Amino acid sequence: MSLVNRDVLILYPKQALYDWANRIFAENENYGPVDLTRHESGTVFLIEELDSPEHFDRWIQENYEFFFMRMVEEWTPEESLWPKEVSFPMFQDWFHAVYHSMVIDVEEAPLEREDE
Repeated sequence: MSLVNRDVLILYPKQALYDWANRIFAENENYGPVDLTRHESGTVFLIEELDSPEHFDRWIQENYEFFFMRMVEEWTPEESLWPKEVSFPMFQDWFHAVYHSMVIDVEEAPLEREDE
């Protein structure tokens, strides 16, 4: 068991993201509604170690655009379909961000990376 020198950001989609997906992919199934009490829809990011939850609050305000676009790209790589302008309030409307400061690897197998 090893303590990992990373913190965790988990992004859960909110209804605003599903509303966008339903407009973009109108011919597909209807996405949503969102139940944030169910945790199978989150995406986990390992991020740099931060000093405190307050530091995370500042950090996410400085870095939200990267994560916003990464999440939208998961839905479609077609940039013309992405929102033209994003803001931190929009990020908060589209995603529920959860921060955890302790990451422990309990597996014995070495951690593998697949770079994109």
